[in-house]
Amino acid sequence: MKILYRVANAKVGLPVMPRNEKDPARQFGNLRGARSVLSKRIANIRIGMRELINSFNPVQVTTNAKKYVYELDADRYNQVNLFIQRLLYKELLDSESGQYSSLFWLIRNLAIAYEDGTDDALQSAKNMAQPDIVGDELSEQMRSIQIEQIQFSPAYQRRVGLVYARVFNEMKGLTDSSKTDLAETLARGMANGEGIRQITKDVLARVDVVESRAWRIARTEILNAYRTASWDETDELNKDVYGDSEWQMRELWWSALSPTTRISHAK
Repeated sequence: MKILYRVANAKVGLPVMPRNEKDPARQFGNLRGARSVLSKRIANIRIGMRELINSFNPVQVTTNAKKYVYELDADRYNQVNLFIQRLLYKELLDSESGQYSSLFWLIRNLAIAYEDGTDDALQSAKNMAQPDIVGDELSEQMRSIQIEQIQFSPAYQRRVGLVYARVFNEMKGLTDSSKTDLAETLARGMANGEGIRQITKDVLARVDVVESRAWRIARTEILNAYRTASWDETDELNKDVYGDSEWQMRELWWSALSPTTRISHAK
């Protein structure tokens, strides 16, 4: 089997190569956009949690240390849980029910990344499908494929839809665990008789953790969407164009070797 290698500018006969070794997938701008959107949503969560905490009117009890008594029966606790769930579902999932919705805020960024990965895979394939290498027929077949044909195909829509659903489920897992964490932090502060200021400080510190974990998911999955699209489209082209030939495209890994790169990946 003859192999055409693809690495993720472009020159005739060569695959699409990174213009910036620190941003081989060309997603820095996309990542900045996602970070900006997430920051605004986390700010809304902070505002909502502050309002919730301030809605309590504790009674101050003077003992050896200043303590506060809160009225938090089972009904009130359920209301608190429901408020936090609705707040997080709205800001992290764009969903009131927790079910997948096309309104999910991260879809736009995932779509950009997936489209870029598909486009790079197709352009690389066209660049390498030279008549003097693969023959006139295969070269013409590859060069006749347009990105619009791919993007509107059922296969493409199915593949990108799977990416959306998978990332949504990952974010939902974070959202549900964060709801429990924030509710427990709030209830624990009340049970310990802490003041509004201290409870607010503790709860907002947990919101910072939510932001960190949500950003890790967003950043990782945007880059994964690019890579997944590249792999998916390479497989499709191998099947549709090179399936009955002696040619196959393969990929070479290009690492940004960033400070967070795993040692095993760098090696």
